[in-house]
Amino acid sequence: MKAYKISNDTKNMVINLLSNINNLQIEERIVNNCHILLNDKDDIVGTISYEKFDNIALIRYFVFKKNITFNDLIILYNSLENELKEKEVIYAIGIINSDEVKDVFINLGFKKKEKDKLYFEETLFEKTIYKDNDIFFKSVK
Repeated sequence: MKAYKISNDTKNMVINLLSNINNLQIEERIVNNCHILLNDKDDIVGTISYEKFDNIALIRYFVFKKNITFNDLIILYNSLENELKEKEVIYAIGIINSDEVKDVFINLGFKKKEKDKLYFEETLFEKTIYKDNDIFFKSVK
């Protein structure tokens, strides 16, 4: 498996993959930040993107096939993290709503962050629609 930054050639493949996810609002500016994981047949088996806020990156579109290995997820995440370092991002943050995904973030080195210390678009996180989710962060410098 190999991970790459999205290109014009792979952008439509990513949009098609994401369009199969219920209730996901696809934003082109977020798609443009995607990194993809390709198998030996050049099929996309994973994607991860981010939205940048100053020196913090919010992980978005972290989608992957259930049959890929954790080592493959590391390859995908490291591809993204290398770009975050180039863009001088200090922290990556994930808003997590399932135990399965929580375990992935923990195994990638993310740590749980207290909700009372995070603002989301100038609103205390605990007062947003995401209040029932967990927040995980990782230093990427």
